[in-house]
This record gives sequence, C-alpha cells and structure tokens, in this order.
Amino acid sequence: MSRKRICFKCHREVAIENDAGHLGYLVFGEATGSQCGSRTIHFLPVIEDSVVVCIGSPYRAQYIEGQPRDNGGYWYFKSHEASIRAAHQKLQELAKKLKEKSSPQAT
Repeated sequence: MSRKRICFKCHREVAIENDAGHLGYLVFGEATGSQCGSRTIHFLPVIEDSVVVCIGSPYRAQYIEGQPRDNGGYWYFKSHEASIRAAHQKLQELAKKLKEKSSPQAT
C-alpha cells in the first residue's frame, strides 16, 4: 500500500491524476522532488463547493486547455505545451487504470 501524498500548500491529499510531481516525471523523464519524498503539490486547482481550496501549480497548469495563462507572472513556453498536455492525458489514463485495478470486481 502506498503512502498518502499531501499537498504542501493546502495540506490535503493529492490524487495521482492531479499530482504535479508525477506529471513532471512523465514530461521530463526524471524524478522531481515529489518522487524523491519531498514536497507534493496539486497540479490543477482544487475546487470544493465553488471555493478554490488549493491553487495547485499555476506554472504547470497554464499549459492545459481551459486554465489561465500567466497566473502569477510565470513564463509560458509554447514548446512545453504538447509534452505537458500529453503527460496530463497519460496521468489521467494511469489513474483510471489504477482505480479499475483497485476496485472490487462485480461477480
């Protein structure tokens, strides 16, 4: 059983499909601080009851369609867009597979 990953900004649990560290690993192919056991952060903002409870990682999130760009003065590199979007899609697929694998199968 894996340990729970807690966001260092909001102190809430981070699901794999919204883990900026895992996304960074898929994009850059190397362990980031998140995989090395240091700081974990949400990738996309976390919204509960129409309230933003965690801003996530605006620098990374700005590459995903529908997310605001330059949220806080972060540079936007067009060359990163395709790789970050592809990694985000892979992360969603991985999370779905993990959930299916861990769900009790109907008999």
